Amino acid sequence: MIVITRRLAKRLKTVFRQALNITSRNENPIVRLAGGPEGLRVRCGNGQAATEFHLEGEQPDETIYVPFELLADIEGGRDVPVEIREHQGRVTASWRDGSVPRLIQCESPEVKSEDWPPTPEHLAENPPRLLRALADAGATTDPDSTRYSLGCIQLRGDHGKVVATDGRQLLVEDGFELPWDGDVLLPTSKVFGSAQLPDDEPVFVGKVEDWLTLRVGPWSFWWWLNTDGRFPEVESHIGKPELATTGLELSESDRRFLVENLGRLPGDEVYNHPITLDVNGAIAVRAEGPNSTSVTELILGGSTASGEPIRLNSNRRYLARAMQLGFDRLHVFGPKSPVLASDDHRQFVWAVLDADSALKPREDAVQIESAKPQVPPPVRRPRPRTKRSTNTTMPQKSDRKPSANDNGHGHAKPASREPDDTQVDAIQQATALRASLREAVAQTSELIRQLKAERKQNKQLRGALASLRRLRDEVPELVGTG
Repeated sequence: MIVITRRLAKRLKTVFRQALNITSRNENPIVRLAGGPEGLRVRCGNGQAATEFHLEGEQPDETIYVPFELLADIEGGRDVPVEIREHQGRVTASWRDGSVPRLIQCESPEVKSEDWPPTPEHLAENPPRLLRALADAGATTDPDSTRYSLGCIQLRGDHGKVVATDGRQLLVEDGFELPWDGDVLLPTSKVFGSAQLPDDEPVFVGKVEDWLTLRVGPWSFWWWLNTDGRFPEVESHIGKPELATTGLELSESDRRFLVENLGRLPGDEVYNHPITLDVNGAIAVRAEGPNSTSVTELILGGSTASGEPIRLNSNRRYLARAMQLGFDRLHVFGPKSPVLASDDHRQFVWAVLDADSALKPREDAVQIESAKPQVPPPVRRPRPRTKRSTNTTMPQKSDRKPSANDNGHGHAKPASREPDDTQVDAIQQATALRASLREAVAQTSELIRQLKAERKQNKQLRGALASLRRLRDEVPELVGTG
């Protein structure tokens, strides 16, 4: 017998489905549950990808094979134990739903092969951000591309880079330890962005033969690499920031402002979702409706620009994605050149649209300004009073000996100043005000207590009077007797 919880069954089902790209109930791979002294290992694979979950803690030395759909049948949101048994070709899963016993049976799947992808002897440690980099790269791919393998993520072992492109946008992130020579093409997977994986633990990667291994926390993954595909050369499309003609520094509030409003601008339904980025003193994002009847501008009041004025036509989706990815620096190389967003480890590039279609300013445009960041006012310190000297004679040279208070230039160090009368009065007033407030709070609390007590007494008195009235109505002959 092997025991797992309903919550764990739900996690296993979710991650296996994401890692193996299971999209329908017709895909029903076999799940292997193997217990032993080192814990429980749950495996599932389909020949192109494989996943293993390791639950530490001694388990019975037993192996049971179950169909993948059994995980969906027993899953739940609580840590309710589920007992899984195999007997005479049938699998039984039993648990209690509150006080009601539950039981599910199914046929044991036929295991044709126990082949499992190889695991490299060495796995290189990487920061937790590698998972996020793979997820962001996966969102930059094009699975329908035929000329190049743009549905894959390029992992550059010699440079430690994660690269992805769909032909119109390009994302590169570096600073990783990828322990192999050359470049490999990794099929993208939804599991990279899974909420079931830890996002604060190191990520270990390695490669053996044509399999890539990734391990994070209790999860291990294997993917069959694309060895026949081609990937375009992308470095030439990334401009150097120092050669940009115009630079933009975007504030955090303006980034949120763009993310929230770019999709609401007119013309979002138009092909390529065009907007105009106009930098000429102010920074404006301009769009018009399909019939050119209305123009709306987003004015970025909290951001700054440097370099030459520029006006370019761009797909708003790429500008919004740069903001969602957290880039705060944009580098523009001209109205016809790709735009570069960058930070310490990442570069995001996207192609612009026809420069001649960029919108010029219009006097009747509707302008929406972003909220400018609040700058705290400077703290003004009271200027100490100084007594003005009435001596008009020239200062005489002193022939006294330097003392311990001298500052090395023949002048005595200024003595520490005592608070002047104004400061003393202010402190006394503040102290008196604090005492008055405390006394007022105490008096208010006492008044509230008295009012509550009076209300309680009134309630009791009303109850007593009501009882007397009921008694009078029930025994009328007693009224007026002495």
